[in-house]
Amino acid sequence: VLVAGGTDLFVQRPDQLLESDLCFLSDRRDLDYVHVDGDVLRAGGAVTIEEFRRSAVVRRYFPDVARDLLRHSSTILRNKATLTGNIVNASPIGDAAIILLALDARLVIVNAGGARREVPLSKFFLGYKKKNIACGEIVSEIIIPLLPAGSRYHFEKVSNRATLDIAAVNTALRLTTGPDGTITDIRVSAGGVGPVPMLIAGLEKFHGRKPDAATAEALGQAVEAAARPIDDIRGSAAYKKLLLGQLVRAHFASLAAAGAAA
Repeated sequence: VLVAGGTDLFVQRPDQLLESDLCFLSDRRDLDYVHVDGDVLRAGGAVTIEEFRRSAVVRRYFPDVARDLLRHSSTILRNKATLTGNIVNASPIGDAAIILLALDARLVIVNAGGARREVPLSKFFLGYKKKNIACGEIVSEIIIPLLPAGSRYHFEKVSNRATLDIAAVNTALRLTTGPDGTITDIRVSAGGVGPVPMLIAGLEKFHGRKPDAATAEALGQAVEAAARPIDDIRGSAAYKKLLLGQLVRAHFASLAAAGAAA
């Protein structure tokens, strides 16, 4: 049984794993790296969330991500849990998955024979706890494009506690504007509103618009309409839809405030 950090796996199946032959990916030094390669950042499959968060290149190129991952879990867990484990766990509200979806990340998947393939993270989640990875394959690397010129990123999460808690809804945005200030690309991810971490489709209609209050309102409504939440202990479906729309509006408000401060 392949085990990364095991912070969720050992909770789910403790008795079974006690009797299993375990292979800890944390022993794979060849998968323990974070570095920039041209216009992308590469993180090995054994990198813990805290190693990634504290990496000098992450703090240089994605300082907001380094801050946002503080809300993922406790320091103890971040020192054990891996970035790839949070993805392969396929939780519909995985914070790291939501962040990386907005950043257009890709996964390098390797099988036991060494054959490699690349899968966009947006194509990795096939259904609830169903993933585009076969038995014996591992995610050996995460590839994250550096933010292009004119791009800004923002993450929002609502949970009962500000830290050390599972999200009711979380979302991230990557917004790119051209020299004239109009939107050239927009990516919005959303968690807690469907069976998988979602990348909201159909946002090309916002290209060419100004990132103003009217656009924020229209985008909030579009993202609400795309959400498919269910009632659960963290809130009703109606509440989650409304919350997601408000968080999308909050993306724009925060980016506008940051721009004004700059």
